[in-house]
Parts: sequence; structure tokens; C-alpha cells
Amino acid sequence: MRTTSLFLLNSILLTGLAGCAAQPTLVRSVLFVSRTRADATVNIGRNIGSDATPEFSFTNIPAPLPPNPFDVALNNNAEFTLVTGSLASPTGGSLDVLHDGKVPQNGDDPGHNFFFKDATAGGRILINLKRPINIRQFNSYSWQNGKRAAQCYTLYGSNANSSGNPPSQTGANPVSDGWTIIGSPVDTRGLMPLDATPRPRDVTSSGGQYGVSISSSGLIGTFQYLLMVISQTDASDPQSNTFYSEVTVIEAPPGFLILPQSRNAETAEQKKYTEMR
Repeated sequence: MRTTSLFLLNSILLTGLAGCAAQPTLVRSVLFVSRTRADATVNIGRNIGSDATPEFSFTNIPAPLPPNPFDVALNNNAEFTLVTGSLASPTGGSLDVLHDGKVPQNGDDPGHNFFFKDATAGGRILINLKRPINIRQFNSYSWQNGKRAAQCYTLYGSNANSSGNPPSQTGANPVSDGWTIIGSPVDTRGLMPLDATPRPRDVTSSGGQYGVSISSSGLIGTFQYLLMVISQTDASDPQSNTFYSEVTVIEAPPGFLILPQSRNAETAEQKKYTEMR
């Protein structure tokens, strides 16, 4: 019997712009019309028990499927920079493990995951894609047997300013510095299926394997820079910084428009990497 938890997060998490260390309140079906927010949907898949394997195969989330020819984070040799926070050295992997086309082999494989130092509140990662990219999808993957599995972050996008650089990455409110929020803040902690009898989150049962896919009916935006503002999963636990396994940034094919019917512009080869398996 398959134990994967499936759900669609079409909501705004009222936890502020910096992440989700505190227990959030969910407000469902909220529509934002704002120039500071890129329209996108956050889809989340969770595997637990024997369903968590190195294939990262989710029912509703595309697998990393390395090597992915449409992943500009990998194929453009994107630059990942630690803006704030400290690397969990020497046990954790470097930022390179986030875009090396490789995934961990089990739920306790710290060397093949990036995570922040214990007893810290997370941090920020800047991703430079080297040129403005028509982004079709942003995906993040994590795997750990306990609280380090769940993902808590907010994603922002931007292009170079008049000086040829990204906006400031350290301000309390990135939007005020010129960043655009992409979708809703991500919080996968202890989420259960959204069935007829919703159940509360339980941050103590967040172990397993998670896939997060941020996408829309068209592009989620055209950006050269992405900023991940990441929080630990439990502020009361010093060992609760997430094991991030891989990040993929999927470029849209030429002629891909911001219209639902534009999905036809994707080749069968690309759909293999953008659709669930």
C-alpha cells in the first residue's frame, strides 16, 4: 500500500516574508494581484517509509531525473552563493550538492545534502543563472528521517539592477529591495492530505522525503537571480535545519507563452521532466 501524502498548496502562509519557523496559519484560496508577487502554485509531494527511495519518485511532483537537459541550474553552471547562515561543516555537503545532478541514497546521508549549521535559524542562498531565464518550474527536494526533512522557505526572483548586480539580499523585506515573491511561502511540515476531514500539522512527524514544485500554467517569471530565504523547521530544536538534496530550475522552451494552451509548445522530451511520473 502506497504511503505517499499528496496535496496542493494553493494558499498563503501567514508567517511573514522571512520563512516559517513559527507554526503558520493557513488561509486557503487567496488570490493576490500584485506586481511584487509572481503568480505560481506550490505543489508538494511526500514519501514516507519504503516509498522514500533514491529515485525521488512522487505521484504529483516531477522527479529530479538527473541529468535533466532543461535544468539551467545544472547545465548553465549556475552560481550558488551563501548570503547568510553557516554551512554545517564538516558533516554537510557544500552548496554544490544542490545542483550536481546527484541525490542522496538514504534518509541519513548528510554528505549528499546541504544544510545549515545546528542551533542556527537557517539562512539565505543566492542563485545566479548567468542570464535572464524564462522559468517554467522551480523544484526542490529533501530527504531525512526526522525534522530535517521538511522544507520551509520563501522564493524570490529578480534581474540585474542599473549597476548590473542583483538587489540587496540581506534586507528584512526583500520586496522592498526590488525582489519579486514567487508563489506562496513553502512549508511542508507534517502536512497531511487535504481530505474531507483536515487534520492539524504535526511538526514531530515531518520525516521522510519531500518534493516541492513551484509552477504555473505558463512561466513563473523571467529572472536571472533567485533568492531562497530558508528557515529551520522547529525553532525549539537546534537540530532542525533541512537536508536539501537537490534544486532544479527548468527553462521553458522557445515560444512558450504565458497561456494554458502554450503547454503544447513543450516537446514530449521536456514534458518528461516537468510533469509528474
